[in-house]
Amino acid sequence: MSKLSKYGRRRAATPKAVTMDQWRDYAYRLGISGSEEPRAREQAFDRTMRAARDAVTISLAGALAARD
Repeated sequence: MSKLSKYGRRRAATPKAVTMDQWRDYAYRLGISGSEEPRAREQAFDRTMRAARDAVTISLAGALAARD
């Protein structure tokens, strides 16, 4: 698969694996929960992580998450 966009420029490489802390931080910054309460954000992240794992869009290995 080409890494060139339709405009002929290289797209930034998407990491194949990130730490769970990186993924969680990114999700929080994007507003995964409508609440700023820590527990609500944790629950929203956990639900999303389980849904992605169950849909086989990610693989979990210890503290790492990787796209399948």
